[in-house]
Amino acid sequence: MAVVTKTKIDTTVPSATADIGIRVCVTVDDSDVGVSPLSCAIYDQRFQQISSQLFSQLTECTAHNFRTCTTDADCTGFGTGVTCQAGSCIGPNPLCNFELVLSTLSAHSFDFVIAVDNKKPHKVKAAWDTVGLPSNPNATVASCVGPGILTVTQTKVFNDSGSLTFSSN
Repeated sequence: MAVVTKTKIDTTVPSATADIGIRVCVTVDDSDVGVSPLSCAIYDQRFQQISSQLFSQLTECTAHNFRTCTTDADCTGFGTGVTCQAGSCIGPNPLCNFELVLSTLSAHSFDFVIAVDNKKPHKVKAAWDTVGLPSNPNATVASCVGPGILTVTQTKVFNDSGSLTFSSN
């Protein structure tokens, strides 16, 4: 399984968000009743958001005047790169920013537990679909699922019918 996100910003679009995930659902005899903890699980998901005020502030990004000064010591407290130049504290504009938020979740295996009647055969089915969407035309998402393995393990559950006693020889 793989998920892919692509986001792009420009002078007309200051932010873009993409969210894509692959959800796997399990049913027994065409029903999700009794599937525990839930009948569906997100296996891979990526959230990506990019935003910037850089394009709107481009001319001011090179230098920003914070206040008047006589030495570099007068410019402390305004962040790194702020120095005294020609009587003014000059440094990077704090409005010039570029932010990328990326979150990736992965579950490469998951256990679904289903209690069924053992007096007949059952049909176990696993299916997948894509969840999430891009937020605007400058964001795209894609997903890919290759061969998967579905393993069904039958476990007999015994009910307590009384106490057990042990003796030593």
